[in-house]
Amino acid sequence: MRLGAGAGLAIVTALLLVACGEDAVEAMPEASSTASNQAVATSVPDTIVPITLTEWSLVTDSAVAPPGSVLFDVTNAGTMEHQLVIVRTSLAANALPVSGGAVDVANLEVVGEIGTLPRGDRDREAFLLQAGAHVLICNIPGHYEAGMRLGFTVR
Repeated sequence: MRLGAGAGLAIVTALLLVACGEDAVEAMPEASSTASNQAVATSVPDTIVPITLTEWSLVTDSAVAPPGSVLFDVTNAGTMEHQLVIVRTSLAANALPVSGGAVDVANLEVVGEIGTLPRGDRDREAFLLQAGAHVLICNIPGHYEAGMRLGFTVR
Protein backbone atom coordinates (compact mmCIF):
# COMPACT_ATOMS: atom_id res chain seq x y z
CA MET A 1 0.00 0.00 0.00
CA ARG A 2 1.30 3.38 -1.00
CA LEU A 3 0.69 6.46 1.20
CA GLY A 4 0.18 9.88 -0.22
CA ALA A 5 2.63 12.69 0.56
CA GLY A 6 0.17 14.24 3.03
CA ALA A 7 -0.28 11.01 5.00
CA GLY A 8 3.48 10.39 5.13
CA LEU A 9 4.09 13.92 6.36
CA ALA A 10 1.43 13.48 9.05
CA ILE A 11 3.07 10.26 10.30
CA VAL A 12 6.55 11.84 10.41
CA THR A 13 5.17 14.89 12.24
CA ALA A 14 3.39 12.67 14.78
CA LEU A 15 6.58 10.68 15.41
CA LEU A 16 8.58 13.88 15.93
CA LEU A 17 6.00 15.24 18.37
CA VAL A 18 6.06 12.03 20.40
CA ALA A 19 9.88 12.00 20.49
CA CYS A 20 10.13 15.67 21.45
CA GLY A 21 7.27 15.34 23.90
CA GLU A 22 9.14 12.71 25.93
CA ASP A 23 12.19 14.98 26.22
CA ALA A 24 10.02 17.90 27.26
CA VAL A 25 8.35 15.84 29.99
CA GLU A 26 11.73 14.63 31.32
CA ALA A 27 13.08 18.20 31.40
CA MET A 28 10.12 19.57 33.35
CA PRO A 29 10.63 19.86 37.13
CA GLU A 30 8.15 18.15 39.41
CA ALA A 31 5.25 20.45 40.21
CA SER A 32 5.45 19.84 43.96
CA SER A 33 9.12 20.84 44.27
CA THR A 34 8.58 23.98 42.20
CA ALA A 35 5.55 24.99 44.25
CA SER A 36 7.34 24.43 47.55
CA ASN A 37 10.42 26.36 46.39
CA GLN A 38 8.25 29.30 45.39
CA ALA A 39 6.46 29.22 48.75
CA VAL A 40 9.79 29.37 50.59
CA ALA A 41 11.17 32.10 48.35
CA THR A 42 8.08 34.28 48.66
CA SER A 43 7.30 33.65 52.33
CA VAL A 44 7.40 36.70 54.57
CA PRO A 45 9.56 36.46 57.71
CA ASP A 46 7.85 36.79 61.09
CA THR A 47 10.50 39.18 62.41
CA ILE A 48 13.23 41.42 60.98
CA VAL A 49 16.35 41.93 63.08
CA PRO A 50 18.78 44.64 61.92
CA ILE A 51 22.41 43.89 62.79
CA THR A 52 25.35 46.25 62.34
CA LEU A 53 28.85 44.76 62.31
CA THR A 54 31.79 46.97 63.30
CA GLU A 55 35.16 46.52 64.93
CA TRP A 56 34.61 44.81 67.45
CA SER A 57 30.90 44.48 68.06
CA LEU A 58 27.54 43.32 66.78
CA VAL A 59 24.82 45.89 67.40
CA THR A 60 21.04 45.39 67.16
CA ASP A 61 17.89 47.19 68.28
CA SER A 62 16.63 44.04 69.98
CA ALA A 63 18.34 40.81 71.01
CA VAL A 64 14.98 39.02 71.31
CA ALA A 65 12.73 37.51 68.63
CA PRO A 66 9.74 35.16 68.57
CA PRO A 67 10.21 31.62 67.22
CA GLY A 68 9.74 31.24 63.49
CA SER A 69 11.22 32.87 60.43
CA VAL A 70 13.66 35.61 61.45
CA LEU A 71 15.21 37.83 58.79
CA PHE A 72 18.63 39.15 59.74
CA ASP A 73 19.33 42.42 57.91
CA VAL A 74 23.11 42.63 58.31
CA THR A 75 25.25 45.66 57.43
CA ASN A 76 29.02 45.69 57.68
CA ALA A 77 29.78 49.23 58.86
CA GLY A 78 33.34 48.27 59.79
CA THR A 79 36.58 48.80 57.93
CA MET A 80 37.27 45.09 57.34
CA GLU A 81 35.40 41.91 56.40
CA HIS A 82 32.94 40.45 58.90
CA GLN A 83 30.31 37.69 58.96
CA LEU A 84 27.36 36.56 61.04
CA VAL A 85 27.00 33.05 62.43
CA ILE A 86 23.95 32.08 64.50
CA VAL A 87 24.56 29.39 67.12
CA ARG A 88 21.83 27.82 69.26
CA THR A 89 23.44 27.08 72.63
CA SER A 90 22.96 27.34 76.37
CA LEU A 91 26.54 28.63 76.71
CA ALA A 92 27.12 32.30 77.50
CA ALA A 93 28.09 34.52 74.56
CA ASN A 94 31.67 34.77 75.86
CA ALA A 95 32.02 31.05 76.68
CA LEU A 96 32.00 29.37 73.26
CA PRO A 97 34.92 26.98 72.59
CA VAL A 98 37.73 28.60 70.58
CA SER A 99 40.37 26.88 68.47
CA GLY A 100 42.87 28.62 66.21
CA GLY A 101 41.38 32.03 66.95
CA ALA A 102 37.85 31.11 65.83
CA VAL A 103 34.89 29.47 67.53
CA ASP A 104 35.06 25.70 67.11
CA VAL A 105 31.59 25.10 65.71
CA ALA A 106 32.07 21.35 65.17
CA ASN A 107 30.10 20.46 68.31
CA LEU A 108 27.75 23.45 68.28
CA GLU A 109 24.35 23.82 66.63
CA VAL A 110 24.86 26.39 63.87
CA VAL A 111 21.38 27.40 62.68
CA GLY A 112 22.36 30.03 60.15
CA GLU A 113 25.19 31.96 58.59
CA ILE A 114 25.66 35.03 56.47
CA GLY A 115 29.02 34.65 54.81
CA THR A 116 31.86 37.10 54.69
CA LEU A 117 30.74 40.65 53.94
CA PRO A 118 33.27 43.16 52.63
CA ARG A 119 33.20 46.55 54.34
CA GLY A 120 30.14 48.57 53.44
CA ASP A 121 28.19 45.55 52.17
CA ARG A 122 24.77 44.38 53.32
CA ASP A 123 23.01 41.02 53.19
CA ARG A 124 19.57 39.86 54.29
CA GLU A 125 18.77 36.22 55.04
CA ALA A 126 15.92 34.52 56.87
CA PHE A 127 16.39 31.53 59.16
CA LEU A 128 13.88 29.38 61.05
CA LEU A 129 14.72 29.77 64.73
CA GLN A 130 13.38 27.68 67.59
CA ALA A 131 12.82 28.99 71.10
CA GLY A 132 15.95 29.07 73.21
CA ALA A 133 19.24 30.82 73.78
CA HIS A 134 21.41 31.72 70.80
CA VAL A 135 24.70 33.52 70.26
CA LEU A 136 25.43 35.72 67.24
CA ILE A 137 29.12 35.83 66.33
CA CYS A 138 31.60 36.89 63.71
CA ASN A 139 33.75 33.79 63.28
CA ILE A 140 36.59 35.28 61.28
CA PRO A 141 39.73 34.35 63.26
CA GLY A 142 40.29 36.79 66.12
CA HIS A 143 36.97 38.61 65.76
CA TYR A 144 34.96 36.58 68.31
CA GLU A 145 37.72 36.92 70.89
CA ALA A 146 37.92 40.68 70.18
CA GLY A 147 34.26 41.05 71.20
CA MET A 148 32.17 40.29 68.11
CA ARG A 149 29.52 38.25 69.94
CA LEU A 150 26.03 38.88 71.20
CA GLY A 151 23.55 36.82 73.20
CA PHE A 152 20.23 36.47 71.37
CA THR A 153 17.03 34.98 72.79
CA VAL A 154 14.19 33.39 70.84
CA ARG A 155 10.99 33.23 72.92
